[in-house]
Amino acid sequence: MRCSDHASGGTLNRPGLQRVLDAARAGLLDVLLVGHVHSLSRKERHLHFLFGKLDSYGVVFHSALDHSFDTSTPTGRFQMQMLGSFARFEEEGALEDRRAARGSSAGLSNGCSPGQDLGRSVTGRQVGQSAAINQ
Repeated sequence: MRCSDHASGGTLNRPGLQRVLDAARAGLLDVLLVGHVHSLSRKERHLHFLFGKLDSYGVVFHSALDHSFDTSTPTGRFQMQMLGSFARFEEEGALEDRRAARGSSAGLSNGCSPGQDLGRSVTGRQVGQSAAINQ
């Protein structure tokens, strides 16, 4: 089976990719070979999701140009797990950044300026200690 998408690797909503996943689910594939990992997806969390799906269908992944990406070997599987861990770390960090940005913009919309006391007492100000906020 040969599939080619002429669409961005930034999305999973691609007809060729969906055909590959359908064939893998049906047991018609045992190896997925791509030229480059980014041909499959450009987002780490998507790659982690796709590798998990392929693994659950019993399909191994090989990249012709990135020889270290080969899920049929222990080293390749380890690298995929590390990639997934980094993707999760990146996603959680982005969520944390968005929460912090929302919090600071909420304070600004209430007429508070950055650094202004919001009426909370802060304890544990020594370096190396975490601060406890009492409301």
